[in-house]
Amino acid sequence: MASDHRTIKKLQQYFFDRHGILSGRNGSKDDRNLFQILIAEPIMKSELKDYQQHYFDLIIHDDFLMVTQNGEIKMVNPITTFIAGQLHENGCLSYWHYSARIRLEIDQLIAEGIVDTSSKLFSESEARYLNYYLNKIEFSNGMDLRNKYLHGSNNRTPECQKMDYLYFLRTLILNPFKTEEGPGT
Repeated sequence: MASDHRTIKKLQQYFFDRHGILSGRNGSKDDRNLFQILIAEPIMKSELKDYQQHYFDLIIHDDFLMVTQNGEIKMVNPITTFIAGQLHENGCLSYWHYSARIRLEIDQLIAEGIVDTSSKLFSESEARYLNYYLNKIEFSNGMDLRNKYLHGSNNRTPECQKMDYLYFLRTLILNPFKTEEGPGT
């Protein structure tokens, strides 16, 4: 397996694209991704259509898939592929929410430089979410709740104040939940 940051992106592209090479196979309206299909049922190399062969050969060449002696296609490392899927879906991982076996694989990916860690409380997307509601650092159309009521400029309607209060509560509630999780990977 290639040991650089592109590994995770390749895994995400190959295994977690809902419109991938195996979607709708055998005429079904199957919207599962390749990872879900490989977990659920065996796929034989002999069952692949001609247009799918090159795609699978590419994934096999990248050492993400292998073909067993009986012709079944299997993932080389399903745990790493699962981790890539979690990163694809969530953007980050909360290390301590996973089993010891998965944490060992995460540790290995960190050691190889494939995954980065952060000691920040909020992930990049969570920080952007907070910036949208609390200030205008990134978004010119943000809520700017932090500065909205400065210097007694409190001439808003009660309904507007109520909505602002609810937005503020929603962002405030995020913090205690996040501190229990610990920093993300």
